[in-house]
Amino acid sequence: MIHRPAARPVISPLLLEIVKNALDTIADELALIVMRTAYSSIVRDAMDYSTAICDSHGNTLAQA
Repeated sequence: MIHRPAARPVISPLLLEIVKNALDTIADELALIVMRTAYSSIVRDAMDYSTAICDSHGNTLAQA
């Protein structure tokens, strides 16, 4: 029996762009939620915060 490594899935550039834009939009929405719900005036007035979506290994997928 021959053991072959699993082939990488082929992702179309169109699907990749759609997923990328969706993740960017989610990160932006998270930033708006943080701003609206913050109790600290530093967060609200100075906008001193950031949001990001990360994978299970800690790699950043999208950042607002």
